[in-house]
This record gives sequence, structure tokens and C-alpha cells, in this order.
Amino acid sequence: SATIGTLSNTGEINLPATATSAVNAFTANNSTIGTISNTGTISSEYNGDNFAVNLNQSNVDTFVNDGLISLCNGYSYDAAIYGYASTIGSLINGQSGTISGDAYGIELANSDLGLLQNAGTISVTGLDALYMYGSSIGTIDNSGIISAQDYGLDVGYNNIIDTINNTGLISGIINGGSIGLINNGAGGTIVSGQGGIYNNSDIGTIDNSGQIGAQSSSIVGPGIANYFNGSINNINNASGGLITGPNTGIDNNGSTINVINNAGTISGSSFGITNITPSTSGSMLYAAVPIYNNNPPASATINTIINEAGGSIIGTDAGIYSDNAFLGEINNAGLISGDTGIYINNDSEPLTIINTGTISSTDNGNAIYINDPSATANISLGTGSNIQGTIDANNTATNILLSGQSSFDSNIYAPNGQVTLENGGIWNTTGYWQVGSVTNDGN
Repeated sequence: SATIGTLSNTGEINLPATATSAVNAFTANNSTIGTISNTGTISSEYNGDNFAVNLNQSNVDTFVNDGLISLCNGYSYDAAIYGYASTIGSLINGQSGTISGDAYGIELANSDLGLLQNAGTISVTGLDALYMYGSSIGTIDNSGIISAQDYGLDVGYNNIIDTINNTGLISGIINGGSIGLINNGAGGTIVSGQGGIYNNSDIGTIDNSGQIGAQSSSIVGPGIANYFNGSINNINNASGGLITGPNTGIDNNGSTINVINNAGTISGSSFGITNITPSTSGSMLYAAVPIYNNNPPASATINTIINEAGGSIIGTDAGIYSDNAFLGEINNAGLISGDTGIYINNDSEPLTIINTGTISSTDNGNAIYINDPSATANISLGTGSNIQGTIDANNTATNILLSGQSSFDSNIYAPNGQVTLENGGIWNTTGYWQVGSVTNDGN
């Protein structure tokens, strides 16, 4: 073991390709180091198992890079910076700093990192810019570039990140561990060909004022995917925020989202938001979803979707699509649109839709479609409500409440349902209604 106060490199530390044995460009073994500072180059070109920087069972208070740390020709699991059973207070990659590798940029194994701050570039041509297992990170602050072929951040099983703050570029986040908060600020981008954020474990809150999405080259990658019994407590998309994917903006598949609150745009070429309980034999939208970690797909649940005034949830097929799942409440003061604005198929009851905004069918079809004869749906249309298309409740016992003042030119098909004009309500209607009963307590 060794103790070093400050270790500075302003020159070049290089393990050449011609080295005759597998070593590392720099190794700290069972050591305690106050500060590591690099403004030069630490690199390895050795064709074999190695790292540019190997922190093995060591404690480092501060690691600052304003130069180049690189690894090339390593094995498929090697990294430019590798920490094993180590504790690092802060790892700071400055504006002029570059950390690059073949497989991984930074790899943490059974290690703890207090702060990862990046204003420069962390990039790899292979798997993940940051890969961790059995490790924890307090905070990631990124204003630079974190990019990889697969994911910028790979948070595997049994890993913990308290907070991710991003105002730069992260080429996707995959989470199989626990993330407390992902805060994608104005100007921040979380985008990859695999999807923006892929979760199959636990995320507390996603706050977005920037862009979260999948590249257009992605086949079905959604902006945010919550799969395989994943859990997300809150998704908050602020005004100016964009969550988008080539297929779906937010895809909740066999998982749980507590609240989606949108004041920006959530969009996909097919669907804005999907809420689907998959089947091992396939579903309407997707092929069979495999059993993951010996657990069959769970029932999909979204408790509440709030679309604020100025918010848009848009898809070519449907703005919101829920299939064989539980969707508790949709509260809309903005725009929800698609060939079918809201499509509910074989969902668990009860469903509540509260609308003071616009729900639109872009092909003059159904603005709201409910297909579950055993369900009870409660639709409340208030002042400012604009329904563009038919409300088709099929044979459900749907209750439609008209309150406040507005006009209603749409058709209603709800032969087992009821329409009630609330006391004090003033509505002008011209559409065709086929309903079980109408109660007029208003004007």
C-alpha cells in the first residue's frame, strides 16, 4: 500500500502496443491518493487485457482530467478508467478533458463515486461510456458529451445513482438498478438509437426541459421505455420539453408509472403514450415479450396522466393507447390527438377522463374510444372542452358529465351509458347521440 498527497501528469504516460506483458499505463494498488491531476496523456495501446488507469482497492479524494485518458486495442470488457473495490470522492473531466476507450470509458466494480462531473468528452466506440456493477454514484453532472454505441450510462443490477443532472449530451441511459432523479435541463439531450431512457428497475423522478428520445434510425425505440416490471414514480415534461420516439414517446410495457405530468410535447410516429400489459404470445402492437429474470410480464399501470394547457400528446395512430392494463385518470387541458385521440382497450376499471382541452381524431374518427363492456368510464367535459371526433363508448356503462359552458358538435355512441348536463351548465350540441339516458340539470 502507498499514500500520495498529489500525483500530477503534464507529460505522457503510455503503454505501447509493443509491450511484452499485460500491464496498465497507470495503476494504484491498495493506495490512498489525495489528488490525481492529468493535463497530459495517459494511454494504453496494448493489444490485450488492460486499462489506461487502474484503481484497485484504493481511495482517491479527487481525480481531475483536463488532458487525454485513452485505451485502444483492449479486450471487450476493458475501460480507460477502471475502479475496483475503490472509493473516489470526485472524478472531474474538464472542458478540455477526453476519456475514450473501445468498450468502456469508465467502469466501476464494487466501487463508490461521490461526484462524476463532465464538461468535456467521455466517449467509446464500443459498449457504454459509463458501466457499473455493484457500485454507487452520488451525483452525475454533465454539461459535455457522454456517448457510446450502446448507451452513455449503463446502470446495471444492484447499482445506485442518486442524481443525474444533464445539460449536455448523453447517448441514452439504461437502468437495471436504482436512480433517484434524472434531471434533463433546458438544452440537455438524452438520445440514442436504442431509445432515450430504458428502465427495467426503479427510477424516482424524470424531469425534462430538454429532449429525451430515440434516433430516427431506431426501429421501435421509444423516448422513455419502462419495461419488465419497471417502476417510475414521476415523469415531468416541462414547457419546451420534448419526449419522442420513432414509434412511441413513452412506452409503459408490463410496468408501473405513477404520474405523467406534461406541459411540453410527448410524441411518436405511432403513439404518444402506450400502457400495455404484454402477453407471452404477443399483443396487438408487439411480438411476445420474453420472461425476464424468471419473472413473467406484469400488468401495466399508469395511475395518472396530466396534460397541462399548452401540452401536447400526439401519435399518428393514437395520442394515448392503453391495452389490457390499468389507467386511472387522464386530466387534459392541452391537446391529445391521433387517428384516435384516446384508445382504451380491455382495461381494468375505473377510468376517469377530465377534459377542458382538445381531444382530437385526425381522420374524423373517434376522439375517445373505449372497448371494455365490463368497465365503467367517467368522462367529465368542462368549460373549454373541444372534442373533435366521436366519443365511442361501445357497450360500456360510461357516464358523460357536461359542466360549465361550451359547445359540443360530436357524436356520442354509448347505448349503455348516460349523459348528464350539470346544474348551471350551458352547452350547445349538434351531434348525433345514441345513449342509454340523458339527464338535464342545466340549461
